[in-house]
Amino acid sequence: MNKVLTIYQPSASLIVVGAKKFETRPWRTHYRGELLIHAGLKLPAKVLYPWAMWKWRKLYEALGDKKMEFDADKRFLMHLPRGAIIAKCELVGCHKIDAIQELEGAPYETGYWTGLNWHDITQQEELFGDWRAGRWAWELANVEPIEPIFVSGKQGLWNYEGEIKRC
Repeated sequence: MNKVLTIYQPSASLIVVGAKKFETRPWRTHYRGELLIHAGLKLPAKVLYPWAMWKWRKLYEALGDKKMEFDADKRFLMHLPRGAIIAKCELVGCHKIDAIQELEGAPYETGYWTGLNWHDITQQEELFGDWRAGRWAWELANVEPIEPIFVSGKQGLWNYEGEIKRC
């Protein structure tokens, strides 16, 4: 039996290509270990808002060689896998976000506080998460794409008992 987390696109694909190492959530989990990433079937409406266009250009750049042809209508988002388990990874930590701030110095250095510990995050990571104080940063490692398994997603952590095939 495998634990699964459903994540809206494009965030699920960003995790698969290594552009997103943290999934920010309003809730925490004590679970650690292997986790399957399920790309939710729906695209959230906010993904398609015209004001979000700059953000999706960054997404497109982050997808690298996995990207589709980009156009002003964001049609490439419609080609990302949805309604399927697309990767496996390890959930190695769940950190409460106390505050996020920019540091002086390099062109862009940022991070967040968890208690007394400082965690560096990239500008791209900040862009693709919700880093408000009080939320949780789920730290993901060792991400591997798998052959898509088309199943319905669920809220929260859920279980999948079927077979998993590596790409």
